[in-house]
Amino acid sequence: MRVIEDVVDDIPVVLLIPETLSADRELVLWLSHLGGSAEKERPTMTRLAERGHPVVSFDPPEHGRRATATDARVFAAEVLAAFRLRMWPLLGRTTLESMRVLTWAQHRLDRVGPVLAGGVSMGGDVAIALAGVDNRIRRVAAVGSTPSWERPGMRSLTDSADLLDQGEADPYSAWFAAQLDPVRHLDHYLRDVGIAFELGGEDNHIPAGNAQDFRRALVDRDPAAGERVRITVRDGLDHFGVTTDQDALEAAAEWLTTPA
Repeated sequence: MRVIEDVVDDIPVVLLIPETLSADRELVLWLSHLGGSAEKERPTMTRLAERGHPVVSFDPPEHGRRATATDARVFAAEVLAAFRLRMWPLLGRTTLESMRVLTWAQHRLDRVGPVLAGGVSMGGDVAIALAGVDNRIRRVAAVGSTPSWERPGMRSLTDSADLLDQGEADPYSAWFAAQLDPVRHLDHYLRDVGIAFELGGEDNHIPAGNAQDFRRALVDRDPAAGERVRITVRDGLDHFGVTTDQDALEAAAEWLTTPA
């Protein structure tokens, strides 16, 4: 397997290319959780590449090699404490950068056409948003993720009794949500794009109800669009549990790499 590391418009990227690469194995974009990095997602990237797919990832703003804090957990806690002000621009900028990175990877691979996307927690949120604005995305796998940037019912990662105060957005952060929040643009998901959610039954940080409400809203507009959304709720798993669960990650990889 070849590993290519580069910097694209100040974005650190990594691309894994299988030794044998066939035209029917689509490019996969796989993204990390809040406070994570492309390097931390290398095991899942390798899992996908071993199935014959080229896989690309990158460090989102303020993450990995672009980190502005020395402690990723402290950084994540600070973002969650001012969720709408800080998380919405982070989701938005990462979504826009994903389009740039995909174009770079396609040029490196000398290919065009459909692309697969997925990720863990924040990374899955971005993949879902990306599918709403980039028609190259054919399938999405989101592990412990939500299609709603407002995250109804979001509770603390450390205390499930603590309903998080999301704070207020400023015009900058509100703009990203207005443009890219999937639940505000349901019509963008009426096209032929499949989305698989892997969710924890005990996840109080990103409740399964967020995805279930999204699917119901799509069904109201077009039953076929709702049928393209698959939701798997894994009993007994909280947010940390589902985002590290090997069965959930394997199911996400299988969903992405199953031929159309």
